[in-house]
Amino acid sequence: MSALEEVDQGLANAVGKLDVALPQMDQALTAWEEGRDALVWAFTGSTDPEAAEAVQTQEWAIETLTEARRMLAAVRERIEQYRRSIGAGASSAAGNTPPQPERPAAPKPPPNAVGVDGSEYPAAAAWAVDEGLPPRVQRGAGSPTVGYVRVNGLPTRVQSGADGFSDMVDQRLQEIGVRRPLDLRRHVEMKIAAMMTRTGDQHQEVVINHAPCGSEPGQTRGCHDMLERFLPRGRSMTVHGTTADGKPFSHTYHGKGS
Repeated sequence: MSALEEVDQGLANAVGKLDVALPQMDQALTAWEEGRDALVWAFTGSTDPEAAEAVQTQEWAIETLTEARRMLAAVRERIEQYRRSIGAGASSAAGNTPPQPERPAAPKPPPNAVGVDGSEYPAAAAWAVDEGLPPRVQRGAGSPTVGYVRVNGLPTRVQSGADGFSDMVDQRLQEIGVRRPLDLRRHVEMKIAAMMTRTGDQHQEVVINHAPCGSEPGQTRGCHDMLERFLPRGRSMTVHGTTADGKPFSHTYHGKGS
């Protein structure tokens, strides 16, 4: 074997290793993009800074991996150019590797659900919107907050205001030592959380034509601040809704109460 052939063989081996690495990087990129899209969908409407940080970390990883793949592809092309320049060609099996198929596009998250007034809700809330969720609550209009929850698999309407569930809210607040309940006994989320403490449900998904009080900038403390303390440890509730400016809201409250 001549010196030129030895050089070409070494270069061909390098190309072969790159041809193995590049498809693996394509698969990794697809997985990262799918993970990013899943996070974006899950955290839609969330105001939790850790949620935003998680999405940003995924974006950074995708950008870094994309740049690394671009550099590897450029290195492979430079090696092949050099092989051609010395007259070695691309005669090896590695050099003749057929082009890899284009990476399939990562699936996009489903579109937001849209209420009767044009307000947007997370896609996961579409079932309740389809049940006839009223227009978004307007501050000062006096209209009640309406929510939907599945009870034994059936969509069930719950409305703000005092009722039998309000007494259950008061009792639970006393149990956890809340002396000033902020008049939360009338709120949909609190009444459903109180129901969970009686039924033993581990998780509930609630959709309201509003966002939990206290969840938006400038609001006083409310359900958003109380729900995790109110729910017993091990229970959780996901609230989907729409913000004051008609944007999707979604947040999962994990019980920390006794």
